[in-house]
Amino acid sequence: MQQCRWEGLLVAVRRPLRLEECEEIAVGRERGEGVRGTARRLDRAPSVISRELRRNSSTRGYRASTAHRRAAERSRRPQQRCIERELILRERVLADLRYGRTPNQIVGRLKLEAADGTVAVMEGLLPVGGPRSRTKPSTPESMRSRLQ
Repeated sequence: MQQCRWEGLLVAVRRPLRLEECEEIAVGRERGEGVRGTARRLDRAPSVISRELRRNSSTRGYRASTAHRRAAERSRRPQQRCIERELILRERVLADLRYGRTPNQIVGRLKLEAADGTVAVMEGLLPVGGPRSRTKPSTPESMRSRLQ
């Protein structure tokens, strides 16, 4: 996966499948090649190939031209990400990333807060005393106790 800088942070960027890659997926399916083999041949993650097949296969099988057209239609929809709409959320996520939290930790923390119905502003929820130790993995229970 490619990476780029966003707000001074290094983030992963998805690159869409080209028509030639869609055609290679179709050829691999016709030959009976597995997802991992196709992924290796195209230098892509197996999850990308699996997702492409799941989204664009029909009862007639996988058609490269149809898949490519549908992907182009989906990408053209006007989409605004939640993090772009909600300024408080954006500041919260950026602060947590700068603090050293992983995206999975941030998502888990936000889910816990939303489940409690107490999604608070970021200032009150950043732990005091520096970054957490990396020796002990964070569990939802330990995160819940820090929020209370």
